Amino acid sequence: MIDSRSGKDPAGRPRMLNTGSWVYEPLLVHHARGPHPYWPGGAVILEAGAQPRSVGLLDGLDADAWR
Repeated sequence: MIDSRSGKDPAGRPRMLNTGSWVYEPLLVHHARGPHPYWPGGAVILEAGAQPRSVGLLDGLDADAWR
């Protein structure tokens, strides 16, 4: 678990979370659909007493929506 105030795990080590891309880059997601590592809209949900959970806020959008 991560302490949401300090950003540290129980051993006192700092934790970093990468939410992924928020930029639609056709070269990286050509012919792809969410969920995809380079699909825009990544986020991390932090809840007390739980492990961080990654979500794709824009996974339901088709690539045509970005053009």
